[in-house]
Amino acid sequence: MIEGMIIGIDETGHVAVGQRLIVAVALIRPSALPSVTARLERWEELTRRALPSRPAEIKSTDLSDEARRDFVNKVLVSPADDIRYFAVLCDVDEETLRWGEIQRDHYVTSTAGWEAQAAAEGHSKLANQLRNFGGWLRNTPAGMTLKATTLNHAVTRGLNDGIGLSAAGRFDEELGELRFEIDQGFTRGSVERWQWLLRNFLMIATQSSPITMLDTWTESHPFIRTFIDEQRGDYIRLKPAFAERFSFVDSKMSVAVRVADQVAGLLRRRYIDLRAAPHLDRMTEREVAPPLEVLELAGDADVASEDAIQNLFAQFSELGPPPP
Repeated sequence: MIEGMIIGIDETGHVAVGQRLIVAVALIRPSALPSVTARLERWEELTRRALPSRPAEIKSTDLSDEARRDFVNKVLVSPADDIRYFAVLCDVDEETLRWGEIQRDHYVTSTAGWEAQAAAEGHSKLANQLRNFGGWLRNTPAGMTLKATTLNHAVTRGLNDGIGLSAAGRFDEELGELRFEIDQGFTRGSVERWQWLLRNFLMIATQSSPITMLDTWTESHPFIRTFIDEQRGDYIRLKPAFAERFSFVDSKMSVAVRVADQVAGLLRRRYIDLRAAPHLDRMTEREVAPPLEVLELAGDADVASEDAIQNLFAQFSELGPPPP
């Protein structure tokens, strides 16, 4: 099977006052995956030998500058030009955490409204699932809302950049098999619940941000045939099947996530640790402009109303009820 653009996503940094969160996105051309895998695994094996504990998984935080340099020179920057990257950064302060609290409370309220509707219609099982889910959501930290928002932005842009790179490279016929692989560390427990919630967030994000579409595509193009449910002018409604292309995976099982992890570590050196090195300069050869987007969150007065959030949830209720 031909596989579409493979987009790996990982994070670095912390969601705490005075800290920075970076979400790194690695875009890999599908036909080059075997070559990328071979380069990455060769680098991992040589790097593992130099680490005292010889860990099964090599995390970017454990590496020396020499190992980071070798990753850039031997994996990331290849004559094949088969990996590109960008990142989204969120500066965390009291105001952004308050924004996260407000958004979380809106989602809790919208879930309660959906629960009440289900109960009124006699769907007691669904109402009970929503009650349990709402209770869990109410107790999640506000920082997770910030992480989800940063991830939403990264995924939406990753979709558009993936389409653009595929079209420029003339392999956009493969886009019917496009997929996102996200490090499951984003979920921090309750994996199934976070996966369901983030898939809903991501579907909402793609509705509120324009999706790159080529005017040369016909209804038979794989991307349109696979993902587009309705299109009227600039309005595009995606099929629920699109949500199935977001997987939260163990990084050991995903080359794309491991590449994203190393890219995130390099960006951490540059933008959090404020280090400089020739290999950090050379990695910019594979960036997609702009390479680093700083997330700007609306002030309290501009936060979406509870009704707006509720309508968005209702619009995507076809994704099914939350897991118990």
